[in-house]
Amino acid sequence: MNKQQLNDISLQKIWIGELKDIDFLVYGHEFTVFNDVEHFFSAFEAQSHFPLIVFADNIVNQGEALKKIRKHELLWQSCILVNTPCYLSEALANGLFNKQSDDFYNSVITRATSLNLSLNLVDSALTKLLSFMWIYKDNSLLPVHDLSINSVYYYPLLECFGVNTKDAMSWLSSIHRRKLLQTDKLIDRVRYCRHCQSGHLNYVDSCPSCQSIDIASVSSLHCFNCGHVNGESKFKEGIGLSCPNCHTKLRHIGVDYDRPIENQKCNQCHTSFVDADVIAKCFHCQTSNQVDELIVQNIHSYNISMEGKSLIRLGERFDNFNLTSTDSINYSHFEWVVKWQNQLAVRHQQTHSIVKIELKNLAQFIAENGEARAIQLIDEFESRINESIRTTDICCLAGEHTLLLMLPNTTIEHLSFVYQKLKGISLLNKNSDFSLSIKGIPLPSKEMPDEIGVWLEQQFAAQQESVL
Repeated sequence: MNKQQLNDISLQKIWIGELKDIDFLVYGHEFTVFNDVEHFFSAFEAQSHFPLIVFADNIVNQGEALKKIRKHELLWQSCILVNTPCYLSEALANGLFNKQSDDFYNSVITRATSLNLSLNLVDSALTKLLSFMWIYKDNSLLPVHDLSINSVYYYPLLECFGVNTKDAMSWLSSIHRRKLLQTDKLIDRVRYCRHCQSGHLNYVDSCPSCQSIDIASVSSLHCFNCGHVNGESKFKEGIGLSCPNCHTKLRHIGVDYDRPIENQKCNQCHTSFVDADVIAKCFHCQTSNQVDELIVQNIHSYNISMEGKSLIRLGERFDNFNLTSTDSINYSHFEWVVKWQNQLAVRHQQTHSIVKIELKNLAQFIAENGEARAIQLIDEFESRINESIRTTDICCLAGEHTLLLMLPNTTIEHLSFVYQKLKGISLLNKNSDFSLSIKGIPLPSKEMPDEIGVWLEQQFAAQQESVL
C-alpha cells in the first residue's frame, strides 16, 4: 500500500500482521493490511485520523507496538483491538477483536465526532487522557506491574501521553484532588523507601536492642524451683527434663516449669526477646527504613468523573478551576440549585445573585505568552475568587473558560467587592487582549421556567457586562 492510498485513513480499518486464509475470506475486503507496525508507519501520511487498528496473532513485541501508536501525535486515540492479549493490552488497547467490533467502532466514532476535539491543538496530557476516557467510556486508567522501575507500578497510558513515570503518582493525585478522575479499584498498596522512593525493599527481622539481623529462634525453659532460664537442650537429661542449675526433676509444665515468652535471641548482644523489629532495607540506595517511616502509596485504577466529562465536553484546555473556599458542582446540579434557591427566595423574601465570569481571549493569550504565563494567570484568578467567596457560595464550570457563582443572600449592589478583587489581577494590566467579563443577575424571579439553562442564557444576554 502506498502513501497516496492513505490520504484519508480517519475512518479506515487497518490490519497489522498476517491475515490468515480464513480471516482473509471474512475480512480481506474490509481491511488495509500491513505486515507489521514499521510497515504501517512507513506508509503513514495523513492529517486527521481515527482508524480501527487490529493486531493479528503473530505481532512481535505487541506491547511496544501499542506504545508506539498511543504516543503518535495523530493516532493516540485510535481504536485498537487485538486478537491475542499481551501484558499491555488491557492498559493500552480497547479490547479483543470479535464479531461485535464493527458496532463498537461505530459507537466510538459517534462519541469522538460529538466531542469535536481538534487533534492539532492537543498538547496536554490531561486533555488527551480525559478525551480518551470519555470516547472509550468502558476503559479505565490501569496500572501495570513492572519490576524494572523503582515505583514497581506505572500507568502506560500516562507514559504514552507524555507524563513522566517518576511524576505520574503526584500528577494523578493532583487530578484526583480536582475531581476530574475518580478511583475505581484498589489494585495494590506499595511501600517506598523514604530516601529514594524505591519500592524494591527487603524486609528483615532484627534485634530490638542492637538492630543486628543475626538473630535466631530459640526454645527455652524456666525452672520454677530456682528461676533458672536456659535453652531447652540444657534441661534434657536422659528421657526427661532436669534443671541444670538446681537439678530438680521437671515433670509437669505449668507446675514445675514453663516456657518463657521470649522465644528469640540475638547472637551478637545475646538479648532475648519476643518480637523482632522489622527493618525495610532498600535494594536501590541501601537505606535501612523503619517500617512506620515508609511512604505508603495506594495503587488504584481510575475512571473519568462527571466533572471530568463536563470539562472535556466543554473543550477546556486547562485543568478545572481549583476553588478551595466553596463547593464546586456540575452544570446540571447548578441548574437544580438555582431553581431551589429561587423557590426559597420567593417563599422567604430573600435576595440572591448569580454571577457569570468569563475569561476572554485566553487562547490568544496562550499563543502569545505561552502556557506558563497562562497557568500563572489562572492561579491568580483562582486566588482572587477564593478570597472573594464564602463557604456558603457555590461555583460551577459552565463553559469554555466560564465560571458561574451562586451567591446566597447577596444583592447585585453588593457584587462590587468581587469586581475589586478581580481588578487586582496583575496580568490584566500588561497590555494584553485578555480580559474578564462579569455579569450578574438577581434572584428571585417569579417567572422562572423549567428550562433553567435557557433562562440563565437569556438573563445573562440581557445584562450589560463589566469588562476588566
